[in-house]
Amino acid sequence: MSHGSLAAVAFCSLGETHEVFRTSFHAPRSHRCRVTLADVKAAAKSEDKATGERRERSVEQYEKMGVDAITMDMWVDGEKHAKRFRMRGEGDKGPLDMTVTFLDLNRPVTVTAPPAKDTTDLAELMKSAQG
Repeated sequence: MSHGSLAAVAFCSLGETHEVFRTSFHAPRSHRCRVTLADVKAAAKSEDKATGERRERSVEQYEKMGVDAITMDMWVDGEKHAKRFRMRGEGDKGPLDMTVTFLDLNRPVTVTAPPAKDTTDLAELMKSAQG
């Protein structure tokens, strides 16, 4: 199982994880879990310091949006590599819906930064969304 798959499965192990359906998407299996932020906070205390701190910062951001639980779907291929990951939640500031699709594994990539006019500081965006 890939490192990314392990991280998602470990996070989902806080909630109920099960095979949901077979899909025609490029991955043969999907897993769904729902976790509360209280579960994530509790688990963060037992993780290594850096991982726990990252989880706690994530929880703080979800709390600011009014999200108290997250539903995660992860599609894995026959080699148990994550192919797509989706995270959803309902907050008092609107819905949270994020999907990441993994197109390849262990291949070199070239990344070109976009022009500054086409970028946004996410921290500033979050502050403006909060009021």
